[in-house]
Amino acid sequence: MRLTQKMEQMSVAYITAIAASVGCVVSNWSVDDDSVDCSVTSKTAGRPRIEVQLKATSQVEMIDFDEAVSFSFRLKRKNYDDLRLSMQGLIVPRLLVLLILPVSEDEWLTHRIEPDRHLVVRNLAFHLNLCDFEEVDQELITIRVPWINHFNETSLSEMMQYVAVNKKLP
Repeated sequence: MRLTQKMEQMSVAYITAIAASVGCVVSNWSVDDDSVDCSVTSKTAGRPRIEVQLKATSQVEMIDFDEAVSFSFRLKRKNYDDLRLSMQGLIVPRLLVLLILPVSEDEWLTHRIEPDRHLVVRNLAFHLNLCDFEEVDQELITIRVPWINHFNETSLSEMMQYVAVNKKLP
């Protein structure tokens, strides 16, 4: 399996674990022609759902952006354009989820039986709502993702609450 395929599978496993921990279900798409790899659906009232473009990388560049620490990531124009569609054009909001993995594959996953039985996935995932981002005339667009945009149980639950009442995702 190619490295990029392994990274893709790690991102699927990561989002599935986070979603399961808050009672959501991940549905994978068999065809990705609309920049959507999966959807996450909550089992709460109204069944709020978000569509997700998954990306994984081990190459990030830290920068200072508006006094907050963030990192940059290069996104293909097609993905950028598909993800920046406004809520006026979409019924289900879209989100980019980017998993940052260690450079060494050996550090991605740690499984231990002794002494404390655990499975650890390194590092973290981050989310970015590109809705209403400006049009850009480049084939590769550099986006800035704030480090505070952790994709975790808390952020996913909050996003589902926004979607349930038809609010734009933060």
